[in-house]
Order: sequence, then C-alpha cells, then structure tokens
Amino acid sequence: MANATKTLSNGSKAAMKDTLKTPSKTRFIEFNYFTLDDFLKKFKRYIYNRGLEGGVDLNRAKAIARDITALNTFWLVNPIFVNKRTKTMVNGHHTLEALKILRDEYGIELEVPVCIIDIPAGISDAQAIQMFNNIGLPWKLLMYVLNYAKEGNKNYESLIEMCKNLPEGYFHKGEDLLIRNTSALSGKCQQENLRQGKYKLTSEDVKEQVAFGEVINRILVAAGSPKSGQWTESFIIAVHQLRETLGKAFAVDKLVNALENNQNNARNLFNGSTSTKYWRENLAPLAV
Repeated sequence: MANATKTLSNGSKAAMKDTLKTPSKTRFIEFNYFTLDDFLKKFKRYIYNRGLEGGVDLNRAKAIARDITALNTFWLVNPIFVNKRTKTMVNGHHTLEALKILRDEYGIELEVPVCIIDIPAGISDAQAIQMFNNIGLPWKLLMYVLNYAKEGNKNYESLIEMCKNLPEGYFHKGEDLLIRNTSALSGKCQQENLRQGKYKLTSEDVKEQVAFGEVINRILVAAGSPKSGQWTESFIIAVHQLRETLGKAFAVDKLVNALENNQNNARNLFNGSTSTKYWRENLAPLAV
C-alpha cells in the first residue's frame, strides 16, 4: 500500500501544479492526505457548485468512480483544493463524490489528496470556485447564472424569472442561448457581466425587456422562425440600437410585413451573421 500511496501522491502533485497555473494571487500552503471521514469533518463542500443541486452531478461522479476501477487508475485521482481561510472546497466536488462511491459501493477506500491554498480575503468562495473549477470542464453561462442566483443575487434571480416570462417558443431553444438572448434584451452583450457577477436587472428593466422580447419574437416569427444560434444575440442588440437611433421612425409593423410578404428575402437575410452592423444595415431599410 505504501508504494501505491507514493504513486498516487506523485500523480496528484502533478495535477496540482497544472491547476495552480490559474492566474490569481493565490498561494500554495500545503499538500496532504486525509481519510474520507476526516476530510468530511474538517472541510465543507460548496453546495452551489455549477448551480447544481448539492453542487454535484451524481451521474458524473459515478462515471468517474467506474473509470477509476475499470481502468485501475487510482494514482490519477486529482487533488481537492480547499480555501484555507474558509475551509471550503473550491475544486474537486465530483472527485470527492467519486471517492465516497468507491468506498460505499465498491468497498475501495482511498485517501483524499488535498491541496490547501491561501485565497485573498477579497475573493469569495463563489469567485474562487469559478476560478479553480473551470479548467478541466469549463462552466456554461447558465451555470454562472444559477450559481449567483443560489447565492442570493437578486439580479440573477430576476433574470431566471424573466426567462420564464418571455414568449413561448423562440427564446426557449437551448439553456445557454436562452440566457444569452434574454440578457441581450438590455441592448448589449452581457456575457462577461454575467460571469463576473456584475449583471444588473431592476424591476423596471424587466418590464421593458419582456416587452422588447415580445417585439423580437414577433419579428423572428415573421421571418419564418430561423433556427436560433450565435447570431441571435447580435440581432437582438442591433434591433435595440435601431429603435434607439431611429425612434418613432422605426416601424415594427412595417418590418414584420416586409418579412412576411417576402419569405425568400427573409431566409436570405437571416443567414446567421454575428455582426450587429450587418443587422442594422439590412433591417433599417425594411423598418422605415
């Protein structure tokens, strides 16, 4: 067992070095092993990890446990990172769950490789876990939104509620696209703000943006409901900009009629361009 433990240590330390390449002012404190029970007593999980219930996708954890046993890769168990200041895990939730499954279902008990790190006080556990838990399997936009909402951020809670209140159909095609398209109803790309916890949404914003979403949905239906994609965000932003710059001269009814009366032209127009300039230049003549 001593040799096996040594091999596990080497593999875990190599993984630790890769993870610590994450840019931050974080300092490595120590690397050690704990029994599973000792770890669970000493440290705590971040229960909002990736916006998942309990912070873990159980199916993924089971798959990791199966791979470890089937491939005999006990030495490849990645270390779990813990914030020294808060005693909270900032990486390795699925590894920990897999180790519990190995013990409870396979009768295999491995020590838990743990890397204790010093994270500056100005960085919350939510920010830290987004930093360290975003390397092997990048977070989707929806995960950030759910994460902040579960932390109690009212802006993100309002965004989720606004998604539910938008017209049925068009905006409900893929969860990440739904978040991107809905947040773009503000008239600008919000992806970075959403990731960084800086997204803002007042009750008055919700009313205005839901109403604008109905306009967008109407235009898209008139165009034959083209498949939503990366272009949708720039399209929404362009329509918002046209409404602001043209004011009353921007006639939605005229644009809708133009699209409905010439479906061939509409199909050619909605070719998937991700340029707001393209959308402004091509939509403006149809709407004035």
